[in-house]
Parts: sequence; C-alpha cells; structure tokens
Amino acid sequence: MNRTHAALLVALTSPAALAQDAAKDLKPSFDFSPAIIDAKSGTGSTLGVNYTLKGGRTLKNFEAADTGSVIDFGATTGKLVLTYEAKGTATAAADRNPRNFLEFGIDTKLQRGSPGGVVRGGLFVKGEADQRFINKQAVVGFSGTVGRYGMFARNDFLGVTAGFGRVDPKGDAEREKALGAGNLAAYNRWNAEGLFMIPVSDGAVRDLELNVRWFRESGAPAAVQAADLDQHVLGGVRLGFKNDLFVAYSVGKLPFDRKSDNVLAMGFSYKLQ
Repeated sequence: MNRTHAALLVALTSPAALAQDAAKDLKPSFDFSPAIIDAKSGTGSTLGVNYTLKGGRTLKNFEAADTGSVIDFGATTGKLVLTYEAKGTATAAADRNPRNFLEFGIDTKLQRGSPGGVVRGGLFVKGEADQRFINKQAVVGFSGTVGRYGMFARNDFLGVTAGFGRVDPKGDAEREKALGAGNLAAYNRWNAEGLFMIPVSDGAVRDLELNVRWFRESGAPAAVQAADLDQHVLGGVRLGFKNDLFVAYSVGKLPFDRKSDNVLAMGFSYKLQ
C-alpha cells in the first residue's frame, strides 16, 4: 500500500512515515498532491497543492531490550533522531484556501521500532501560519506517537499521536480581535491525531485512509471561547486509485481556519526522494 502522507487537506503528522523511519535514516523527501478543491462555503473550485518537505538525521543508534510491554512490538533497535518538516495546503488564491494552515518545525525524539510498528516521543519546536502569514504563532512542546502495522488486517496501519505545547500567539490577528490589542498572552494547548490506512484491492481503488486531528486550548478565556477559537477538529477520508489519483473529503477546521467547512479534493500524489 502507499505509505506516503495521507490525503490532501487532511494535514497529517504522518505516523506511517515514522514507522518506516524506524528502519532507516531520514532522507530528504518532498511529497506534493496537486488537486482541484471545492469547499461548501466557498465561491467555487480552486487549484491547490498539499505539500510535505521532510528529512533529518540519526544522532545515536542503540539496542533496545524486549521488555514485553503492551507497546513493545518486538522492537530490537532504537535511535535518537533529529527531524525537520514543513507541510500544509496552498491554493492559487490565498483568500479561498479552505485549509489555511501551514506548519514548519524541528523535533528531537527517542524512537524504537521493528517491521511491526514504532514508538516515538520527545520535544518539538514549530511555527504555524496561514498562507499569507497574516496570522502566525510559535509552539514549543512534547509529543509521542505509537504506530502499528497489521492492527486489524494484513498490511493495514494504525497510528496515534498526542502532544502538549506552549503557544506564543503574538502574530495571531484573529485572536487579537477577540481579546483586544496587547492581550496576546501565551497559552497551553493539547493536540491529538489518528490515522488508519488499509489497502482495498489491486484494481481501480487501491487504498483507503481515515484521519482526524484535534486541538484544544487549556483554560481558554471567555472571549476566545465565544469566538470559537479554543478548539479545532478536522476529520477526513481519502480513496486512492491507480496511477496515484485520489479523491479526498474532509469536514471541520484547523487553527487559522476560522470556521468549519466541508471540502472535496480530487487530484494526484507525487513523491520526490
């Protein structure tokens, strides 16, 4: 099955790619998915592209003993890794981008894994912005990922990521409107993400991907809650076809998506490495 990033507009953390990285160094790669995008609340279809640029290096390799714990998939290798990643969705007209959320950052994590799965956790620093960089913020925190192949069927993949970060929203124009000028204090935010991927057939329809992302501000001020800026949830489904074509549907919103929307995308995926 295709284990590159999940569908356009789903905005993955790519725990599937983390599982692959357990067995090799992170080589620079660039994934992109040109597509025609149509949002329910928009003014018509627009051209867009989902992109992911990533890479890194192994800082240290070490042997990991088999502890027999519930998250140990027979792992016999481990490593300390430093990675970088930039990803998001860009459209021809920035004001018509229905998934207007770009991410770029680095992380350092301890990782252990085997052909059956991966466990990974550590620290990260990243920036978040909309396509025009009108709204932007910085995040520092920690996260962990557990991923496993063959969870429910042969060759499927299930990955779950959870994290906690401190957000500096000094460039968040919409938040400043809600709180007033000069009131953009840093705040704490929880996040989680789940991904399930399964091959369907060797025919026209090749694979199915399901994804959900969740962000929740801890102890948000009343003005932020009233403006519906304290929580963001996005769920998506993607069907992959032969010749790397796909159809993806998502509902919800991400940070800097100021309202929930239903989005349909059709295009193709390509990877350079």
